[in-house]
Amino acid sequence: MRLMKTLALALLAALAVGACGGDDDRELTADERAMVDDLADQFIADFTGVADNRLITDDEASCFGENVVRGVGLDTAEEFLEQDIADDFAMAQADADRIADALVSCVDLEALYRGGLTGLLEDEQLECAAEGLARLGADPFAQEFSGENPDGLLNDIAEDCDLPF
Repeated sequence: MRLMKTLALALLAALAVGACGGDDDRELTADERAMVDDLADQFIADFTGVADNRLITDDEASCFGENVVRGVGLDTAEEFLEQDIADDFAMAQADADRIADALVSCVDLEALYRGGLTGLLEDEQLECAAEGLARLGADPFAQEFSGENPDGLLNDIAEDCDLPF
């Protein structure tokens, strides 16, 4: 389970409202656009796998960055960018939910998990884990961002898929 948690935390650290652009159709300010770019760059860096295997596209990263800025605003987006998930980071539940929704609205979660777990599991376990984690949607991300522990959700997947951790 430690490996699953490590992977989940790595995925969550990337830091995750609706489809790209959300309901806020206004033009972004220069500062907001710069934050979108910073979030996208960090998202790409956090989701680059072994041997520089990128797990997300530039479009997915930009979508995420824009949805975060539009969803929580510039100040909260900046605070989120500067945090380290491993350091007991916690934000307001509403903001955590918006960032988690931004992530899942922009990324094919099943493909992301499959790419991140490839080489770590047998084929059947890989498919089961990727599908199971994708079905969880934004929940584990929102829990992690708000300071809760998503292990309960992840433990169920590990048991259902007979994972070796």
